[in-house]
Amino acid sequence: MTSLELLKYAEEKGIIIENSSLPETGSCAVELDCCYVIGIDERDMTEAEKRVHLAHEIGHCETGAFYNMYSPIDNRAKDEYKANVWAIKKLLTKEQFLSAFKKGLVELWQLSEEFSLTEDFVERAYNYYFN
Repeated sequence: MTSLELLKYAEEKGIIIENSSLPETGSCAVELDCCYVIGIDERDMTEAEKRVHLAHEIGHCETGAFYNMYSPIDNRAKDEYKANVWAIKKLLTKEQFLSAFKKGLVELWQLSEEFSLTEDFVERAYNYYFN
């Protein structure tokens, strides 16, 4: 999914996306009584970073994986994992990896460029599918 497709998906699901100043995290998602709200700080983000952040935060909303500052660390890790898996499944399939490998693209930077995603995200997706 492109950033535009992710924004459209969020709109269709009633998820509000606001441009916010979030210098430490780049983005966050919150659950309110009425809805879900995602804040994203796009100022210095590449398109790849924006896609990853949007998909991850939508993943929190779609899986209900929320925590607060008082949540135990293992709960936080589980909620982050759920959001990451949702994002991986929306942005990068196992089949896309296999197709890239057939083209000889095996280095992390090559895969990142091929998929227009961050190297960290591509590595996380690779580990999800192949490890």
